[in-house]
Amino acid sequence: MKSPPIVILFLTLLLLFKSVICESGGLYNFTIEPNFSILQYDQFYLSVGTNIFDNDHNHIPSLNPQSNIQIWYKSDACSLNCKYLPLTNLNYSNPLTEAIILNSAFGYSFKITASNLTYFQSTEISQEFRQYGEYLLSIYYNNNTTKVSTSIIGSMRPTQIDTIPIIVMFSILLAMAITFPLLLKFYKSYFKERLQYQQQQQQQQQQQQQPIDQPIDGGNSGVSGAEVGSEKKDRLKSLDVFRGLSVTVMIFVNYGGGGYWYFNHSYWNGLTVADLVFPWFIFIMGIAMPFSISSMEKRGTPRREILKKIIIRSCKLFALGLFLNNGQDLSHWRILGVLQRFALSYLVTGLILLYVPLWRRYKVIPNLENYSLLKNNHIQRGWYSGENLRLLSHNMFADLIPFWPQWMVALSLLSFWFLVTFLLHVPGCPRGYLGPGGISDQGLYSDCTGGAARYVDIKIFTQNHIYQTPTCQPVYLTGSYDPEGTLGYLTSIFLCFLGVQAGRTILIYKSNKSRISRWIIWSIVLCSIAAGLCGLSQNDGWIPVNKNLWTPTFVFLLAGFGYFVLMIMFIIVDIKKLWNGAPFIYVGMNPITIYCAHEILGEYFPLSFYMAVPSHALYLLSNCIGVTCWLVVAYLMYLNKIFINL
Repeated sequence: MKSPPIVILFLTLLLLFKSVICESGGLYNFTIEPNFSILQYDQFYLSVGTNIFDNDHNHIPSLNPQSNIQIWYKSDACSLNCKYLPLTNLNYSNPLTEAIILNSAFGYSFKITASNLTYFQSTEISQEFRQYGEYLLSIYYNNNTTKVSTSIIGSMRPTQIDTIPIIVMFSILLAMAITFPLLLKFYKSYFKERLQYQQQQQQQQQQQQQPIDQPIDGGNSGVSGAEVGSEKKDRLKSLDVFRGLSVTVMIFVNYGGGGYWYFNHSYWNGLTVADLVFPWFIFIMGIAMPFSISSMEKRGTPRREILKKIIIRSCKLFALGLFLNNGQDLSHWRILGVLQRFALSYLVTGLILLYVPLWRRYKVIPNLENYSLLKNNHIQRGWYSGENLRLLSHNMFADLIPFWPQWMVALSLLSFWFLVTFLLHVPGCPRGYLGPGGISDQGLYSDCTGGAARYVDIKIFTQNHIYQTPTCQPVYLTGSYDPEGTLGYLTSIFLCFLGVQAGRTILIYKSNKSRISRWIIWSIVLCSIAAGLCGLSQNDGWIPVNKNLWTPTFVFLLAGFGYFVLMIMFIIVDIKKLWNGAPFIYVGMNPITIYCAHEILGEYFPLSFYMAVPSHALYLLSNCIGVTCWLVVAYLMYLNKIFINL
């Protein structure tokens, strides 16, 4: 078994993490001791103090018992013009606050204002922090300059760099990826002669057991009975590996991702590692659809029977999704979800492939063997002849031109997303609003989370039947919002259709060079479209990359990444055979089973365990053990030939 070089891809994606740096300042006496035993990972203590209310500063102008200093704060994670929130107040009776616990994953901006202090000017200060630290925000009056200065005094106790555990983990994986092939090579070379000797002995025994009047080849000209009249199915291993990788990362993310923010879904705009896997699975589902439908058509399966299978599979997926949503409380049963998104994307894409006909000039999918005529025509009449140009264009776009009616239907669904999003009137919200609401935009649109997307979901499913704790809630202080909402189905169907395009390339072009070159072009084109729509900016472009909204920008970008990863997998696994896909290929053979099982059993030991005071290292260890358990389960299912298909 060859070790996965895909670890390198993981390390590339991990460039998303940031280093956390804190500055050191002067000394200050802490009068209120914090309790560090209750701090968890990504937490630190911040105290706020001032000397303005000391007795020796009574000569400060307008200083009186009613004087008050307000401290406001906002997290750097809240990046959409968020308003400041009150942190604490300082006055005569409270010149130093108790230590406050804050999150260190992102930096903070602080704003200091005052009342009944005419000389005091509002100031702002920003700082990044480290976990387990102890910091002081000092508001200091200088007698010599008669000015107030604000500073954050660095931690008075040792802090920890939160990225060390994840670096150690991936260093171990990288070391395993390097050493395992070397050990395997040594094993093969050491036992090579012994294996050859055993094979020779087996061949001699088989020859001695053959009847004298029977040919050694079995009488079938070198073709075994199992292979007569049939061709061995060439399964695309890279597709299983890609699918298994997506599900494995999805499990790791759902278990907590070691508590790292970049292994959790983005709060609103932007992209994290966790945002990749769900759309990739839909993309992969689209890749496989041309193969399954084409296979059934070649066997002579009636179209009505194919439609029946598509509908049944979609219903099974949707029902599984409802089951996983836990409808014990029917009054708050969430209707939509991940598997429901799979189901409807699969259903609508299947309907497009079945019932939207090819261009009338093509009764069947093009056969590129006819392209060999181009060479003769090129010699006889020149490359510029009409026949040559026609054959050339058909060869270059054989996976695109015949299917343009289906593309029109897919693009019309995408266009409908634009129409609803930017033209639908949402009460109390600006037209075309794409923000998270809450405290973003200075709190002007607090009840407009997602704009038209949330409005449509509430109208269809009501408030009680959508997701109540979206990822944007803890940062932007929003209400309910469903990231698998109705409008997102339009763009996810289009993403599935982009996967269909990748599958058609495999189905039509038999040359690896032709496949790879087209995937590269698609990857560049789709990523370029995404870059144009978002303006290469997280928040300032026309349509940002947003997983919660499933914006077209998000779909184009993830499809572009999907084409690129598929190309890499195809080269490594299917062409060069540098990696057999283990262990992800086993998950890829039972993806829905492993996904549903981890959702149902994920809270049980040893799949997960919790600590009284967790750290990144322990949380990461727990999540890795859980993922490893499911990899072992998938491998055992493979060994016992258990493949559960819906």
